[in-house]
Amino acid sequence: MKDLLKGRTKCLLVRPEFLTNTFYNLSDVYDLLGAKSAAPPLGLLIVAALLPKHWQLRFVDHDVTPLTEGDIDWADIVFVSGIGPQEETIMRVVRRAQAKGKLTVVGGSGACLQPQVYQDADFVVSGEGEDTIPELLDDLGKGATSGTYRSGNRANMKTTVTPRYDLAQLDKYLMVGVQYVRGCPFACEFCAQIEIFGRQPRTKTTQQVVSELQLLHDLGYRGQIDFGYDNLIGDPVHCAKVLEAMRDWAIRNDHPFFYSTEATINLAKDDKLLRLMRDNDFRYVFVGIESADDEVLEQTKKSQNTTVSPVQACKTFNSYGMTVQTGLILGFDSETDQTADNILKM
Repeated sequence: MKDLLKGRTKCLLVRPEFLTNTFYNLSDVYDLLGAKSAAPPLGLLIVAALLPKHWQLRFVDHDVTPLTEGDIDWADIVFVSGIGPQEETIMRVVRRAQAKGKLTVVGGSGACLQPQVYQDADFVVSGEGEDTIPELLDDLGKGATSGTYRSGNRANMKTTVTPRYDLAQLDKYLMVGVQYVRGCPFACEFCAQIEIFGRQPRTKTTQQVVSELQLLHDLGYRGQIDFGYDNLIGDPVHCAKVLEAMRDWAIRNDHPFFYSTEATINLAKDDKLLRLMRDNDFRYVFVGIESADDEVLEQTKKSQNTTVSPVQACKTFNSYGMTVQTGLILGFDSETDQTADNILKM
């Protein structure tokens, strides 16, 4: 067997397609908006940056370019990443690659939450890549042909790698993601993010953030950046410093980007952060309102939503130039026959 850690190993990184007629397949919408997909898969681009520098990398996002037999023939090893609803198409890629004698590695949030589902892959990686990918590479160097890697360790975001944005066709997407923070201090019981990244917010430095913006600028990208991840304001003090640095960078570079983000509803009470977001041209904010019933919110450990009127919060965000996108959930245990009506009346 070829020693994958020596020589110019050919590594194929794949995001498989989303099944048609499902929530995550919005191809018709993307066509109307002049794009192929929402955003490149940031996790896979981070993994690419963690791989040996001498490896040859090829990135295939099925939303943009279908995976061909030629792509698989070219590769020595195939990395596949996706979310839970992509289970079927992830394993479809695995079987295609294994039929040609290629080693396969499966990761992503799907494998983090349900690693057993992907056990037919040669390697399954569950946990943050900064901790698990080096273990995988070490075993590949020893000639391993299978393994499962699971780590609960949390990466130091101040030393993490810069994603390989250069591998993606950035002009084919509606937006590009920039990850500033992992982890959220709240404990919403239905949230997958705290299961993967924990409840202690870990942030990049202002210099890291500015450097990633500069890289995207230098690559020729202009337009929307989805900034933050998990909860933008998990560490509000540091967030303000980062937003100030972003504002100053934008002024020097003629404002090449506008932004979207995700935050908890208590952002509506922080005028300083809202002003900085307006200064940076944040146009969209996703806020999980979830329910209009305080009892439901308390039961699901989303009590932070009971301290702010969702209607007033949305008006506040609007006043700072942001469109609010929200999540609403029906099906919690303590709901009543009035719960749906209460949501409609909000």
